[in-house]
This record gives sequence, structure tokens and C-alpha cells, in this order.
Amino acid sequence: MPHPDSSVTAAPAAPGGQPPFHLFLFHHAGGSASQYRRWLPKFPPAWQVRPLSMPEGGPDWSTTVEQLASTISDQAQGPYALFGHSMGGLLAFDVTARLEEHGQRPPVWLGVSAYPQPAPNEPDRHLMSSERLRELAARLGGLPQVVLASDHLWPAVEARLRRDLALLESRTMVGQRVRTPLCLYCGQQDPVGGPHGMPGWHRLASRVLGTRVYPGGHFYFQNRVSDVVHDVVQDIRRCSVDERPDPCVL
Repeated sequence: MPHPDSSVTAAPAAPGGQPPFHLFLFHHAGGSASQYRRWLPKFPPAWQVRPLSMPEGGPDWSTTVEQLASTISDQAQGPYALFGHSMGGLLAFDVTARLEEHGQRPPVWLGVSAYPQPAPNEPDRHLMSSERLRELAARLGGLPQVVLASDHLWPAVEARLRRDLALLESRTMVGQRVRTPLCLYCGQQDPVGGPHGMPGWHRLASRVLGTRVYPGGHFYFQNRVSDVVHDVVQDIRRCSVDERPDPCVL
């Protein structure tokens, strides 16, 4: 079952005994919860920020969505938000749609980063040769060249990438819309989920608050973590009257 990064410590309870505001983070294909380690100190200290790890056993997309929805419902006793990058953005969207459909408490805000709509139809990418997968990873960025070039380091990344691409290819959920306010994020030079690919999300949400475009490619946030976290915090606060106005730590 998907689970929060065990290294994340609990935030203090809100004044008056109210549960803390939760933010759940979903990683990209081939990534892990550790993608967000540099983000965590930047959020308000009263928030409980939970990067989620994907299951190792490889259930299908629908099962993963169900498991994540259950995990989030169990852990967030108060208001919460979801943010996902690339494949994680699509997963966060589907979790939100599932929560709304089943009458469970949905997030107050949803952030989708660097995933285009309509979603690309590229079957069997998880069966690509190792060389083609390396080329795909190099084109998107996000991995140091030393990892891409290493016959020792690359196999572990390759295994996670194949697992997550197979998971993505098992997705059959189509046509759903969400009522949760949606914010979009992307890199100006992203060859996959850049500005050209984001307008399609407007057909899938009742309320799109806008798109933030940053210099850079698919992993536009790598050199501007503080700026992106600041924007995410501000965007969430536009939707949540319940979380406390602690400053964003920059």
C-alpha cells in the first residue's frame, strides 16, 4: 500500500486542538518520496507535509488510486491538499475524482505539475529497451548524467521507471471531472508537459485558478525550490480558510 515517507515528522496540533493542515505530495514516474526532501523545510512549520511512496508490488492504477484515497482519508482528519508532479499529478487528480465520486471529504486544493491533457497515449513504454529509456530520462532531465551513464546506478532507476510506466499504462479512468479548485504548474521549455499541454485541464475541472509557468524544462523546480514552494503555499491559501497563516520559510 502507498505510504508516507517515514522520515517526515508530525507537525504540531493546531491551536484549540484542531487537526493540522495536511499536504500530500505525489512523485513522478521513476521517482520516490525523496524527490521532495528539499521542499519540506520550506513549508510552514504548522503544516504536516507527506510525500507519498508508491507500492513496490505493482498493483494496477485503479487499485493504487483506491489505496491512496484510503491512506489520505485515514491520515487527514482536517483540511488537506494534494500536489503531484508529472505522473504524480495525474494520480493526484484521479484520487481527487475518486474521493468526490464516493462522497468522501475531498481536498480543498489540487496542484498538477508538468502533465499534459489530453494525456498522451503511448502504450508499452515500460517495454522499451534500456537504451531508449535512458534517452527518455535524459530528454526530460531530473537525473544527473553520472546516473544515466553508470551501469551500476542506472538499473535501480530503470526498474522504478518501468514499474511506474506499467502502472500508468494500466489506467482506464477517463472522462471524470473534479470540483476541487485546481492550479497548474509547468516549465516553459518542457517537451512533455509545457504550457502547450496544460489548457486541456480546463475541461476536467470546474474551477481552474491558473497556470504558473517557470523557466526550465520538465523538472523546472530543481533550481527554484523556494520559489515554487512559496507559490504552492500562496495558491493553497487562496482556497483554504482553515489553515493558519504561518509564513512560508524561504
